[in-house]
Amino acid sequence: MTTLRVEEGGRARSLGPADFPVPLGGPGSPVPVAGSGGPLAWLGLADGEVFVQPSPGAAVLCNGIR
Repeated sequence: MTTLRVEEGGRARSLGPADFPVPLGGPGSPVPVAGSGGPLAWLGLADGEVFVQPSPGAAVLCNGIR
């Protein structure tokens, strides 16, 4: 089972498979990104592996790769 641990503002929570896809930034996002009006990217889950899908027009750097 894949679990994503989010730590922010002195608190931590866990997100499981039912919580995917997870928006990175935007209103109500479990992963806040300062200054983002909407999701900059989404974390997806496929075959137990987490992947990053940038939002259209967003410049996202993940593990040194755009």
